[in-house]
Amino acid sequence: QDDAENIINNLELTFTTTTSSSNNNNSIHTVELLDGAPPVTKDNVFTYVQKVSNYKLNLESKKQLNAFVSGFREIIDMHSIRMFSAFEMQMLIGGEKRALDLNDMKSHCKYASGYHPSQPYIQAFWKIIEEMNVDDQLDFLKFVTSCSRQPLLGFGQLNPPFCIQKIPTHDLDTIDETNRRINSSLGLPPPTTYQNPPKLPTAATCMNLLKLPEYLSVDMLKEKLLYAIRSQS
Repeated sequence: QDDAENIINNLELTFTTTTSSSNNNNSIHTVELLDGAPPVTKDNVFTYVQKVSNYKLNLESKKQLNAFVSGFREIIDMHSIRMFSAFEMQMLIGGEKRALDLNDMKSHCKYASGYHPSQPYIQAFWKIIEEMNVDDQLDFLKFVTSCSRQPLLGFGQLNPPFCIQKIPTHDLDTIDETNRRINSSLGLPPPTTYQNPPKLPTAATCMNLLKLPEYLSVDMLKEKLLYAIRSQS
């Protein structure tokens, strides 16, 4: 208890929080959560947490939420909405949780920097996606597009289209780069051993782009792909 009290005291918190102004300059100003902004102590820390949570989740965005609700009610009859549970509303708005339509996704997929749908490596990639459970498939979709639900009218509606881009498997350090140049000058292929570990797949969600290294084996491809999408990063 003494350690907890010391930690709270050392933070030098008061019953205040910060928020951005609603005008165009987005300046930051301080808001008092209790009159006089008393210091936070061990005895009132839970009250402080409740006050901050209430302000950030309810009060800070109250004006915007009220405007949204007002507009929503102008478009949709509230009596009709009340017949649905929260779960049912989520399904109506966001779609149901179901496996990806991979045939549709593949038919609208683009390839870049050396990949082609006829390549065994790309075919193995799609086989891995096909064998994933529904949760992993949706995590994969969220990983590359930032949304875990398929487009309502199909993947042809994605703009820009989903694309798989080939990237180097490793970040080359000085030793790797020297070896690559030596091999190149001798007319030999690039070295197959590197100082750095293989990269993970990454994504640019604003472009619906999957940056996929060409690993040495399908097993490594599966391992790295699952690790990347399950990390929720």
